[in-house]
Amino acid sequence: MGDLNPNGYNCRNRLGSMMRKFSWMLLALLVLAGCGEEITQEEEKPKMVEMELPPPSKITWEKDGSQMALVPADSFGMGDSKNEPEDSMKSSRPVHTVELDGFYMDVNEVTVGQFKQFVNQSGYDYVPKDHQGNIVGWEGVAKYSPGDEYPMVYVNWNDATAYAKWAGKRLPTEAEWEYAARGGLAGRRYVWGGQEPDGSQCNYADKNAHAFLKQFEWYKDWADLGVNDGYAKCAPVGSFEANGYGLYDMAGNVHEWCQDWYDSQQKYRVLRGGSWGNDTYGLQVADRNPYNPNGKGNGVGFRCVSGLDFTTDSFTALPDDYQDLESNLTAEPVQDTETFYRDEVDVMDILAEQEELAAAAEEYRQEELSELASYVEEFAAYANDDEYVIEEDEF
Repeated sequence: MGDLNPNGYNCRNRLGSMMRKFSWMLLALLVLAGCGEEITQEEEKPKMVEMELPPPSKITWEKDGSQMALVPADSFGMGDSKNEPEDSMKSSRPVHTVELDGFYMDVNEVTVGQFKQFVNQSGYDYVPKDHQGNIVGWEGVAKYSPGDEYPMVYVNWNDATAYAKWAGKRLPTEAEWEYAARGGLAGRRYVWGGQEPDGSQCNYADKNAHAFLKQFEWYKDWADLGVNDGYAKCAPVGSFEANGYGLYDMAGNVHEWCQDWYDSQQKYRVLRGGSWGNDTYGLQVADRNPYNPNGKGNGVGFRCVSGLDFTTDSFTALPDDYQDLESNLTAEPVQDTETFYRDEVDVMDILAEQEELAAAAEEYRQEELSELASYVEEFAAYANDDEYVIEEDEF
């Protein structure tokens, strides 16, 4: 091996160092490219989590076409919190806390048209009778509810239960009824608040009803002669303002059957809400009325409820309920609703993060390539310079 001059030796050392660094940088770039691809692929598949959409606030029940409103799960103080003087209110005390799951309730009382549909489709043996058992026929029904849009009357507890079963629903419990009737108002006398009825809130015994009721011996002039609510008997359902849960006629128009027995002897069922022939006492939201389950009256009707444990083909969500779908998404489980899937973070945030990561990776690559190019140029300059001689076996 020949002698090495200092300049040639330094040149070879420097070139060797450059080549080793070039090799390591090239390897690092290859690894970085592979890792970058894995990161990009990982980011392109954002983590998905199971999300559930809460039940819609309003639905149309397919079987009978009734609109239903969601009554949210909560607890409430059930009963008379005002110590009302009427004897009928004694059974409403003391106030006690009841906790309820969410459920749907018919927005309106079951109408004459809906009940006729039930009888025609099911073949149910229904004969309109009064509370004394006298047959009044459909003509008797029309005397108080003269159209399909009016509440059904002359139905006993068994008739109401049969309809509910046919529709795939049930009668409300007494607690569900009172909670729904309050519409989110706690400790109030009426479903609309504390103001005394003036004819604008509901259909009850006003001067129009007085003109009709005075023919009966049992009538004791309890109608409010200073009020005109526009109706002598039943009003079409939904004629007055809804309560806080979007439910109509929770006071007045017709009494409504509940599931419960009134007494421990199981002699009477419970009616709630008052009717077109009731005075203001019967309109109080905590008022309870015992009634023979076989009895039928011209002011007795019902509405239905459903828990959330029904199939999705039982209802149609009203189209305006999901105008703001984003605000309705929740990670809390909701019973028996259609499951949706959604990115763990917002899609736009993911895209922005991907673009930022790609830009940073590209900037780093460009810097490394630029530095690598400078080493290559310097290497080429040394290699082409005739002043230096590189011994092959010494490199």
